[in-house]
Amino acid sequence: MFLKQKNSNFKLIITYTLFIATLFFFTGDIQEDSLITFRTARNFALHNEFSYNLGESLPGSTSIIYGFLCGLIYKLVGFLGEKVFFYTVTIVNALFLLSALIKFSNQFKFFNKFSIYFVISTPAFITLMHKGMETALLTACLIYCIASLQEDIFKDKSEIKFKYLIFFILCAIRIDSFVIAFLIIFPYFIFNFLSNLNDKKILLKFLNSTDKIKIPFIFSLFGFSFNVFLNKLFFSSYIPHTAIAKKIAYESNPSFSNFVSQIKLLY
Repeated sequence: MFLKQKNSNFKLIITYTLFIATLFFFTGDIQEDSLITFRTARNFALHNEFSYNLGESLPGSTSIIYGFLCGLIYKLVGFLGEKVFFYTVTIVNALFLLSALIKFSNQFKFFNKFSIYFVISTPAFITLMHKGMETALLTACLIYCIASLQEDIFKDKSEIKFKYLIFFILCAIRIDSFVIAFLIIFPYFIFNFLSNLNDKKILLKFLNSTDKIKIPFIFSLFGFSFNVFLNKLFFSSYIPHTAIAKKIAYESNPSFSNFVSQIKLLY
């Protein structure tokens, strides 16, 4: 009986999410920046060139991962038309966000099913669903990361868990998301360090707290490095031009010193 009710609630939440995503999709309100990503995705799907303009190595997306995802979606449904492609991206973003909210509600009991309905109905959530940007995927990963850390917050021993791969994905999506990962991990470290703090065991407590954040931090660092590698591989630039376009326009300087200067501009 309980399982049937749970499945019924789950189906109802999915249906409501799809209804909201579909309703606002038909407003035609898609962010202009997403159309740049979609053009890059279409070029990749139809011509196997991951670039905004065919024959050129120019980034059309701040997130290479998201651009590839959109390219895969275009390969699957693009032949049905542009609107079907846009709608599919909207649904994929909506389902990613919903799955993250459900994961969050499993870890934070105050966040019940009514809270999920409320969040789904908020303008911010609706915007994330139908604007077509990678921010939907970023937000979903952010929520997953918080829920994953919460799951282990009271455990004495840290373990290498594949669920922390979500930190890798978060930092691989966009280069600036490494800062987001740090802002999630650092409070977790502080909480562990300050809880049950004993003056005689400060060093031990510090080492234990450091050990707890080790795996998420390593995955985040790998994700950041992977992002830099992809940008260098596809666009001969350590940082996507779209992230600092007003400063560097279409100039490409692959030197490491330029990478450092771009990091300073970005952060």
